[in-house]
Amino acid sequence: MQAQFRYAPRWAGIALLVVASLGTIGFLYSSIEGGVRWKELLAGGPVFVLMFYGALLFALNCRYLTISPGGVSVRHRPLWPGFQNWSLDRSQIALAHWRYVLVSRSQGGYVAGAETHEGIWKDLMGPYDRPEDAQQMAQELAHIWNTHAVERAGRPRKLDWAHARTVIAWGGAFILALINGALVEIFYTAR
Repeated sequence: MQAQFRYAPRWAGIALLVVASLGTIGFLYSSIEGGVRWKELLAGGPVFVLMFYGALLFALNCRYLTISPGGVSVRHRPLWPGFQNWSLDRSQIALAHWRYVLVSRSQGGYVAGAETHEGIWKDLMGPYDRPEDAQQMAQELAHIWNTHAVERAGRPRKLDWAHARTVIAWGGAFILALINGALVEIFYTAR
């Protein structure tokens, strides 16, 4: 079984890319007009690079999921988003599961995925509006892996920090870009 999931709806990714492009073009034009102003490029450049690259990720990238009797693998293409590509061999998969997750503060959904012997939950498919759809998908996964499917609630025994590290790294990069801009402004203003 193979599936492809976009990071965001195509229209949202393109809209974000247009906004980021206009902002980046305006920033570059104002920094280069009448001669290159290095202070502005050094101060604002990293923020706009991060913003533009993030918009490209939302507009272009997809998550590719491959499920087989041998296990599961997840790849992110075409640009590197910071997420690790990962895979689980069948020997690492204890069972298939379905559960309810909060997608936002006011909205939730049901997902289906794999649980490792160590107790890590890897959500693979969803969110679905109905629990029956997630349960059916979990049963299909269990059939492929020759295991059983169970409903899970609450939190896993062991948390998987792979995606959290990526979010922290992106947030850290953005904060460093802002600190860089502030330091450039302070350094050049103090002269």
